[in-house]
Amino acid sequence: MATSEAHRDAKKSPRNTGSSSNGNNLSPNPGVPSFYKPDNPSSNSSTIASNDQTRSDRSNYNRGISVNSSNQPTTGINSNTDDMIGKTVQFGKDSYVIRGYITCGEHQLFALECERFITGYSDLCPKCGKKHVELRRNRGFYASVNSVYNALGQQQLEKERLQGRKKIEQLVSITDNLPPLDRPVLGENKGIEGDSNSCYMDATIFCMFAYCNVFDSLLHMETDKNSIEKLQQLLRDNIVHVLRSNIGFVERDALYNLRAQLSEATGDPSFKEKEKDPSEFLRALEEHFHYAPLKTIPPDQSPNPNASNITGEHTEEMLMISLSHYIERPSMLTHIMAHLFRLYNHYTIQNPFDAGKLVMDGMEKHLYDRSLQTSGSACLYYVVDSFQSESDIMLEKYNDYLKRLLVTILNAMNAHLQHSPMIRNGLLTISRMQMHVPNHIMSAFEQTVIVLIKFIQLYLNDDVVHEQNLLHNALSVLNHVACSVDGQEKLFIGQAGAIEVAVGIVRRFLIKKTSCEIVEVAWTLLWNITDETAENCRRFIEDNNGLQTFHDCLDLWSDKRDLVRNILGLLGNVAEVKELRHYLVTPLHMEKFRILLKRSQENDIEIPYNCGGILANILSDGLEAWTISSSIEQYIVNQEIYDSVQTWDLHRQRTINYRSLSPILRLLNENYPSGCIMWAVWAMTNLTTVLPEKYCTLVRSENGEPLLSQILYSDKMSEPIRNLAQAALANVQRFYDPPIPMDIAPNDGLEI
Repeated sequence: MATSEAHRDAKKSPRNTGSSSNGNNLSPNPGVPSFYKPDNPSSNSSTIASNDQTRSDRSNYNRGISVNSSNQPTTGINSNTDDMIGKTVQFGKDSYVIRGYITCGEHQLFALECERFITGYSDLCPKCGKKHVELRRNRGFYASVNSVYNALGQQQLEKERLQGRKKIEQLVSITDNLPPLDRPVLGENKGIEGDSNSCYMDATIFCMFAYCNVFDSLLHMETDKNSIEKLQQLLRDNIVHVLRSNIGFVERDALYNLRAQLSEATGDPSFKEKEKDPSEFLRALEEHFHYAPLKTIPPDQSPNPNASNITGEHTEEMLMISLSHYIERPSMLTHIMAHLFRLYNHYTIQNPFDAGKLVMDGMEKHLYDRSLQTSGSACLYYVVDSFQSESDIMLEKYNDYLKRLLVTILNAMNAHLQHSPMIRNGLLTISRMQMHVPNHIMSAFEQTVIVLIKFIQLYLNDDVVHEQNLLHNALSVLNHVACSVDGQEKLFIGQAGAIEVAVGIVRRFLIKKTSCEIVEVAWTLLWNITDETAENCRRFIEDNNGLQTFHDCLDLWSDKRDLVRNILGLLGNVAEVKELRHYLVTPLHMEKFRILLKRSQENDIEIPYNCGGILANILSDGLEAWTISSSIEQYIVNQEIYDSVQTWDLHRQRTINYRSLSPILRLLNENYPSGCIMWAVWAMTNLTTVLPEKYCTLVRSENGEPLLSQILYSDKMSEPIRNLAQAALANVQRFYDPPIPMDIAPNDGLEI
């Protein structure tokens, strides 16, 4: 018969979004920088002239008021706030220009403007929500006076520290080649003195040259670039040789000069000024010396100077190398996948499919590592998302890839059914596949069904504690699968236990008297898996006491329109099975159907239509099957159907979806009761009116026109029935033979 439209969840994904001040809801305020620390409200009160005094480089009023110097750090910075306007202060890696000074209530603040776009901050005051100083949007915020003075003080100390540096020629230097290292550099006062924030470089160099000779060729290889040669000489003579000599201690000025020389050689000034990742330092050596460090290469593999061999998390390439290199270490893989997820999440990844393959390698290798499976599945969600714009030809090339991805997700879910994050990621990924690559779900159809049913069964048995939205998602995904198949596949879903778990879910929430939304999805699933599948209908009626569940739901949720529609859709499927119709012919059931037939809200015919279909099928069996004449006469029900159908809007679109019209065409028999025929001919006319492209085609392909013609020209039929039959035939004729425009006649001289 018919199925309901597939339910689909909206796109969900784990995103970390921040918000900025809006001037109204200011407490707590996520837009306040972490280094915002209100000044002591008890101090400086005598120097504040008003509640809102603002000075900036964009305004020239209220000059001459300064903050009490006793409330500022003694760093030698000029304490007059007027003189601070226009200065640059460093917070972290970013520089900010001071645009103004304000007092807001008890707080003294500087208005700062970043050199780049920053997220999470607005140009509004974090205390009152006002715009005291004109700042560029998403670049400005307010910081306490003390935090700004502290930062400036640190900058000045750093500047003073850099004064008096030794030049390269003043450093300790050992030019003679030393013998290969035969033992690690150990002992008191042995090592490399750090230069400010150079710890990442100190530690890397010490690991490279204080414990082994693997990297020594880097010190002696030929180079044709002067800046690289100077860098190599400085590293060799002033650092490594000194470290390995009896001196054993490398002074900080050597690192200072090495960083300066590296900045010159690479054209990247950040090596001289900022803290960086060790992988960035290694990458610079690799690129400019054309040398691949052996540290990250397996013993049986030679260095490849044309490809990176550095693991790390700084770039996508490093992450992919790390995934391959650490395949035997699940904790490392989990960490790497978390970084890779950020690239997927921000849609900045360049090779989503290649990275996804490496993620699947790790997930298959460590199936029972829960954290790894969760991180990996989060990445695979975005891999599927990357297919949404691919052509059918491209998707065909990825058949094996997508099947492997689906199986990997299903295996992970099956291994961690009690872990909510894994189940959530798995359901979202499968749902995404149903949206972007629906045909590929069939590549692992049976496994998909079994895993989903197993999860729902665990929920029913109280063997797992999950939030209800996961149950809703699992039912929705299973329902979508049921919508996509027919015949033997639907039968398999029923045999796998879907009917039992769906009815079980309904009964669970009947007891709780809550979560009607989940019950609605469960009935939708039952509607879809019983469509044209007599055995599944029998399972519902005979094995699961389905009619009692129908009555219980109707008693509790009779006002839920979609829920009642879904229940009646399922019973419509049951009514199409001749061997099961007798279960519906009872005074209790018939009374319910008669009430629902007459139920109409704002011209909504979904419930009356489904109910009419049930009664029409029952009437088609004749008087001999009508076993309740002592309670309800058949002719009364027949007339009620006939009268109700004529009140329905023929142009009303509905959610019902017929794969075949044969269940309706069967009822176009002039020997059947008039109410039965009226319902069937109205259905044919409505369907060919609102969706002619689909249903006019079905009418012709399933030989429906002769049946409609028989009704049209039958002397037994009433005029309303014949009119509907004529309208349905006209719809089909119009679809296949569009009328000629009125201003063009067949003999207007056109060549055919």
